[in-house]
Amino acid sequence: MLIQRDVIRYGEDPATAADYRVVWAHGGEVVLFDLKAPDTRLIRRSRDEVVGELNDGTACIVTEHAYDHHPNPARLTEAQKARRDKLMGLIGPMLDRAPDVFDDRVRGHLIAEVERRQLACTDKDEKKRLASAKTLHQAFDRFWRRGMSVNALTPSFEKCGRGPRTPGETKLGAPVTEGMLPGVNVTDAVKQIFEKGLQRYYVSKRNARRKVSLKAAYDMMAADFFIDRAVDPVTGKETYPAKPEWQATGYPTFRQFRFWYDKRDDLLGIRRKREGASRYDKDLRGIVGTAVAGLMGAGSRFEIDSTPLDIGCVSEIDRTVPVGRPTFYQVTDVLTKMICGIYVGFENASWMAAGLAVRNVVEDKVAFCERYGVSITSDEWPCEGVVPARFMADRGEWEGYDASAFVSKSTVTVELAAPYRGDQKGSTEKKFDQFHRLLRTQLDGMIEKKVQERGDRDYRRDAVLNLREVTACVIEVAIFLNNSNKLVDYPRTREMIADRVRAVPVELWRWCRERGMDELSRASVSQIELAMLPVAKATVTPEGYRFRKLLYKPADREQWSVFDRALQNGVTQVDVSYDPLWTTNIWLHASRIDGPPVVLELTDRSIAFAGISFQEQDALRKDDNVDTARRRPEYHGGLARAIDAMRKTNQAANEDRPAPLSPAQLQGSKANRKLEAETDRKRRERASRPAAAAAALRPLPEALESPAKDTSVSDRSNRQSRFLS
Repeated sequence: MLIQRDVIRYGEDPATAADYRVVWAHGGEVVLFDLKAPDTRLIRRSRDEVVGELNDGTACIVTEHAYDHHPNPARLTEAQKARRDKLMGLIGPMLDRAPDVFDDRVRGHLIAEVERRQLACTDKDEKKRLASAKTLHQAFDRFWRRGMSVNALTPSFEKCGRGPRTPGETKLGAPVTEGMLPGVNVTDAVKQIFEKGLQRYYVSKRNARRKVSLKAAYDMMAADFFIDRAVDPVTGKETYPAKPEWQATGYPTFRQFRFWYDKRDDLLGIRRKREGASRYDKDLRGIVGTAVAGLMGAGSRFEIDSTPLDIGCVSEIDRTVPVGRPTFYQVTDVLTKMICGIYVGFENASWMAAGLAVRNVVEDKVAFCERYGVSITSDEWPCEGVVPARFMADRGEWEGYDASAFVSKSTVTVELAAPYRGDQKGSTEKKFDQFHRLLRTQLDGMIEKKVQERGDRDYRRDAVLNLREVTACVIEVAIFLNNSNKLVDYPRTREMIADRVRAVPVELWRWCRERGMDELSRASVSQIELAMLPVAKATVTPEGYRFRKLLYKPADREQWSVFDRALQNGVTQVDVSYDPLWTTNIWLHASRIDGPPVVLELTDRSIAFAGISFQEQDALRKDDNVDTARRRPEYHGGLARAIDAMRKTNQAANEDRPAPLSPAQLQGSKANRKLEAETDRKRRERASRPAAAAAALRPLPEALESPAKDTSVSDRSNRQSRFLS
């Protein structure tokens, strides 16, 4: 069965076979168009003959060929559409006169009639709607050759032009303006100069870092390769004329350099070298995938990141005291886009601040919101008591010994993003933008521009909110984004579409949890706190566990035997976890792998430093060291005074007895010691008598009021009693 537009091939080799298109197949006649002929060639044959050739294998119908022309309608220009429609409007009425139009003489008369109308027409607009005989013959040929559709008449403007030409002596392109040098063609030698100049002044790291433009690179290349240095032998003045080979014709222009540059195949590679691999991959790379690809469900990956919040805060005690911008940490589930944890505080981006954000993931959200005056239900923020399978974080606080210890003490894996690749944590980066956009609409003190210019209002003057109030506002935005913000262009799965799950984070989270599509693990706040605490070394001494110049001991006295071994065998070191904001306790890692940590408390020697941070403790000790250093002159001055006094005393004693004691004088030292003791006792009695006499004296008022006693009688009676006794 023959159908119009079919392509029939005679022969097996496509290169040598004859291809024909069926342009008419009615009744017993078939009209074929020779597709390999350079001009329009139509052949009339009987249907039975052609069908017989198809049946016996002499010919076959080809379905896969490149003769049909199907341009993309979205890429057609208005000029192409106008020319296509014009030609179809002219040959369409002629095609309706089939099969007469397939006769060359009839078709020629019809085309000649249109040409005569164009030549006789005086109206310019009407004349433009007509066409010449040559244009119409080409239109018929293109219509039958390229698929017999309207799009077959679409002009191929991309094939217009002469194409690449081999340069000769005469400069290619438009003629130069009168009075200018004739110019030169871009030969292979000139291309080598262009390549050297491009690599040296445009692609090199130094000039790429300086953002040298293509025009500046051309200028430096021209000064280096096309300009000569010469010294006038008469005046001695240095001149810079063009090199001899370029003086008569001139050297290549920037337009030629730019044309050569635009024709390069490695333009994207040059852009990558100039911008840097990290920035190119972050900002200039095409994105064909999604962040949720390859994730099992909720909790497969949490992204954590921090940024300074774009708002100024004031003190909670006095609102007239500005305290700066707080740090905002955020933890987001990649699959559901659920905000699982936040932290707002004045701690700089650090492991401690990140730990507080991770702690908030496990924390009871209802109690957490109540502390800031926000009332919610557990259904509005259903994320507590769980940790993900892995965290995606930046390098910095998540790279080092603390992060390694966190991985070893928990079931969570830490993945690090490449440097300067914020796009690898696109979920949290987008959430930061949403937070700032919503907060900026309602709160005073928000930063309007990253770079303040002269005359701009200082955002700190409008700051009125303290940290507690800003945290409450951040919580409200998080509740809104989790429960009311429908995600645009979210790649829902077929199961989500079948279950009519909306692309809202809280609904996606519940749907994944209900279907068991999650990689979450249960955890408590205490477990996360211990896992996130930094780890350091403590020294076991006879006085206790020495850490940061403080001494600790376990509460169980049976565990104090390690101090005995430290005294007998020497000191050792152990691993401990500590809270930088709390000196009262540290946690000793158990010797067994599965053993619980041992809580250590301050000993009596260090109890004075309880209840403060290690930073404060260091500050107090530093202040004491500074005081010691300041008092060093006083210490040495007192020591010098004591030394001088002892020297004088020793010198006076030597003057009283210039010669050493003889052996005879050393005899009887025990009797001399008793005599010396008696002498010392009498000296002390004499020293105490004035004080006793002074104590016996009555105050003057009492002496004046009471009459004096008769001392003579009392003294006589005392003497008599002593005599009789």
